[in-house]
Order: sequence, then structure tokens, then C-alpha cells
Amino acid sequence: MTRLRSVFTFLVMTISAMCIFRLIYLSHLYTRFSYWKLTAPTHFCGSETLAMDESTLGVWKESPLFRSTEKDTKQQRSRLLGCRMVGAGKGFFLCREKEREELPVCPNTPDGLLGRQAINASVKFTMEQLNAQNTKMRPGGFYTPLHCKSQHKIAILIPYRNRYEHLLLFLHYMLPVFIRQNLEFRLYTIEQTGECPFNRGMLFNVGVLEASKDNDWGCYCFHDVDLMLEDDRSLYTCPEKGPRALAISMDKWNYKIVHPYRFGGIVVMSKEQYVDINGFSNLYWGWGKEDDDLLARVEMMGMTADRADKTFARYTMARKDHVQGPGNPIRYKLVRDATYRIAVDGLNTTVYKVLSRTDNPLYTHITVALGDTRNQIPSAFTQH
Repeated sequence: MTRLRSVFTFLVMTISAMCIFRLIYLSHLYTRFSYWKLTAPTHFCGSETLAMDESTLGVWKESPLFRSTEKDTKQQRSRLLGCRMVGAGKGFFLCREKEREELPVCPNTPDGLLGRQAINASVKFTMEQLNAQNTKMRPGGFYTPLHCKSQHKIAILIPYRNRYEHLLLFLHYMLPVFIRQNLEFRLYTIEQTGECPFNRGMLFNVGVLEASKDNDWGCYCFHDVDLMLEDDRSLYTCPEKGPRALAISMDKWNYKIVHPYRFGGIVVMSKEQYVDINGFSNLYWGWGKEDDDLLARVEMMGMTADRADKTFARYTMARKDHVQGPGNPIRYKLVRDATYRIAVDGLNTTVYKVLSRTDNPLYTHITVALGDTRNQIPSAFTQH
């Protein structure tokens, strides 16, 4: 009897302790979530003279990512393929789309890949030279194969500010790679105005929202402008498993895997995956950790972070002469709370204003003012 009483007492104490620890954990979760009841930005960063109204605060809702119809998709395709609509609103398109339906599907392993090529990051180009070299491109940096139907429709997004020489290098080396890989793609540069610290993550969110207005892209590639692929056998295709990191090894680190869990530089993911993780965080002003925040979101949603084959995923970095901006002083604090903010900080809270959009021969250039989200960060996080 005494033995049974001891066992019963032990079980009661164990269950009580578990309940107490559970309450403490739930209290901790509530505290962390309550930190991130974010309010809308009140002004644009570095552009205080621009007006911010209700339509600006809801600009992300205009994206077909959040409202898409078959009619929208047809009209997007017609614009990209250079078609023009005929027949009073009946939706007939004067183009060669029917002929394209008869084309064979592009092979999984493209023909004509060159393998490893040397990259000279010190060579100089002019935009006129690049335009003459890439006559297959359509206005706005759009390309679709003419000999087969691509299996991969991808928008390639580059966050940008004061990197024109690196952009020229990127166009010279990377456009032929995308073409040889039989991608249907459009290249976008999203430029941040003002003097505020660079916000790479929010620029990617803006790029997805704006690119979705042009086409029903199945995939998005988030690409730094200073990384150039040395081996075109590393494919920029939509990942079958989970979001894929491509920038595995670089000349900067003598092609060694310095950070085995690195998820920055270049990431490819499907439209559905990006919407599920609510995109990038909008709170990382300044250099660093927005890629780790993205990885935390991917893992929280139960996805498997994929990585390209290191044999082929070799990159040359062009930023030898680039002065890196200041690091975000609270980046380590922010990334620790990444999963608590996923529903209230990201694609569905992106506030911006498009100042200009130019369809250049080789790329679409979008200049934006970003909503200043620095006032959303709790004071406890900004105290050192």
C-alpha cells in the first residue's frame, strides 16, 4: 500500500510539474507573440514628402497572388508574348500561341549546356553591347524558348541600389545561362530610393507583388546582382522538394562550404511556397540575417530546405570593389523571433509606392519607396 502511494505521489508531482512547465511555455509564447502586434507604417523611408493613404497601405492586395482569374492570366500572357487583343472584348488574341501549343515540351536536361566556364569579373561592358548580344530577349527582359515549351516559368528578382557595373556583368554572363536552360523568364531589378538602410527582404516582396501582375509565374528566383554562375549544369528550375538555395560555393571562400546551412545569395521557390511562408520579413534594415529569417519560416511551415549540387553550383562574386552597407544592429534579436512574426510581417504587410517602371530591352527596372517599418520594432528590441 505504501509503495502504491509513493508511485501515485510521484505521478501526481510529475504531472503537476509538466503542467507548470507547459503554462510557463505558453506564457512565454503569448509574451513573444504580443510583442509583434504590428501597426501599419506611417511614412515612406527616406521619402517623407510622399503621401501615404489607405490605398497605399493595401497595395499588396492588388497582386494577382491574392486575386487571380483565368481572364487575368490570358491578358498577362498576351502582353508578354507581344500579342494584341482583337474582337470586341471576346478575348481573342492575335499571336502565335496556338502554334506554340504544338511545340514539344523542353527536355528535363537542356541540350546545349556548356558546363564550367571562366568568369572574368574585371571586364567592362556597355549596355549597348549587351543589347546587341542578346537579340532573343523581348522588351522588359522577357524570354521564352521558340523551339520547345518551357516547363519552368520563373521571375528572376534582383534587389538593387547603385550597382550598375555589377548589373552589366550579371546581364552578360547570366542571360545566356537562363536561355540555354530553356527557362521562360523575366528579369526584374527593384531599386530602393532614399537614404535609408538597404532592405533586401522587402524589395523581394515588392518584386513578387509587381511581377505577379505581369504573368502567372510558377516560380520566383531571389538573386543577388553580384553572383554569376560558373557552370550552367546547375539549373534554375522550380524545386520539386522545398525552396532551394543555389549559391553553395563561391570563389570568395575558395569554393569551400563555409556555412553548411547558408540560405542566402540565391534562392528559388515556387509561388505557393512563397505565399505559404508569407515571403521575407520587412524588418531587416541594413545588412544581414534576413536570409536566416527566411530559412526559419521555411522550416516552421514544415518544408525541407533544399540545396543545389555543390559540384555545379559554383559562383564568382563581383563585389570586390563594393563597399558593404552597415549591418543591422538588432539582426540577431530579430532572427530569434522570426517564427513569431510570420503571420504579421511579410508579403501580406508590404507597404510601398512604385515611383517608376521602365521596360528596358534586357530587364524591367522598378523604382520604389518603401514603407518605413522601423517604428514597428518593439523598443525592447532596439535597446542594446
